[in-house]
Amino acid sequence: MTTEKFLQLGRMLAKSNGLPDLKFAVIPHPLGGLLPEVARTRGEIVAQTVLDVLKMTDDQEEVV
Repeated sequence: MTTEKFLQLGRMLAKSNGLPDLKFAVIPHPLGGLLPEVARTRGEIVAQTVLDVLKMTDDQEEVV
């Protein structure tokens, strides 16, 4: 999982660690400084995004 801002870095790190096909759950940036109710809503979206990535097949792209 990564925020939109760090997706390219995440892909580079995955590739350099032998995981060039690693799938990412891409979530909105930033995470810091959110109001509690916004963080809660964002967390619910993130949880669903992670579940969607876990269900992906090899030929699918990241979930944004």
